[in-house]
Amino acid sequence: MGKSQKAKTICGILVLGIVFLHITGFPVLAEDGTQNWRPIYDTIMIWVNFAILIFLIYRYGRGPFQSFLSTQAKQVSGEIQKAEKQKDEILAAISQTQKKMQESSDRYDQIKTRIIEEGRRLRQQIIDDARSQGEQMIEREKNNATRRIAEGRKKVINELVDAATDMAQNRLPAELNNEDHSKMVEFYIRDIHKM
Repeated sequence: MGKSQKAKTICGILVLGIVFLHITGFPVLAEDGTQNWRPIYDTIMIWVNFAILIFLIYRYGRGPFQSFLSTQAKQVSGEIQKAEKQKDEILAAISQTQKKMQESSDRYDQIKTRIIEEGRRLRQQIIDDARSQGEQMIEREKNNATRRIAEGRKKVINELVDAATDMAQNRLPAELNNEDHSKMVEFYIRDIHKM
């Protein structure tokens, strides 16, 4: 502390002491001298002792009190910095967690979209396979039906031929004579030579 600061402090204390003396001196001025001076003296001494106590506290207690306050300020400042650092770490962790949650949500949406597309593709493939198999079955059944119809026709024709042959064998001998028989043989022999 510089000399000018000490001088200001001492002047301030003296002015304060004088003000206190003047404030406590009004009862003395109002006295006409016939009363006891002891109560006034006691009041003045209380204020003087109070001023001395304030001066001693200021003079010798100011340094330790200021160092205590600066120590407390440093501790509080350190705690505030520590709390701010923890707050920043927590905010960074929250930000990172939110970022991971967003990435997870985006990944979930991608997986969901991919699964839906895969499901649609599989569904379409199943439909196409079923359609192809259905068409193949229809084609097989058409071929089977055509084959069965052909077989049925052939069978009907064979049965008709057999029936016609049976009818011809039954009727022809009765209606066919020798002359007709010889004409048929000649006709048959001519057809064989043409071949």
